[in-house]
Amino acid sequence: MLDFRKKLIIILTQYGVDMGNEKKKTEKSNWISVKDELPDTDAYVLVFCKIGAQRIRLSWYSTHSNRWMDYIDVTHWQKLPEFPDGEAE
Repeated sequence: MLDFRKKLIIILTQYGVDMGNEKKKTEKSNWISVKDELPDTDAYVLVFCKIGAQRIRLSWYSTHSNRWMDYIDVTHWQKLPEFPDGEAE
């Protein structure tokens, strides 16, 4: 079973994020502005924060309290991708 950190690195790598915390250019952006839409479940998503050294983080939006957990500066979010074949628990 992969630990949480290794799973997160796999997910970030799939989205073109290097471990230097710089987002590489991708053909299509899956980022959704929080002004346009918010997640409709209490599931973890990738979030982009407007301040901080590590701007791409893992968080979740509480539909019960209508706020992001752990961060207040979220500007964009996107669903987590599926794990690669054979890499899920």
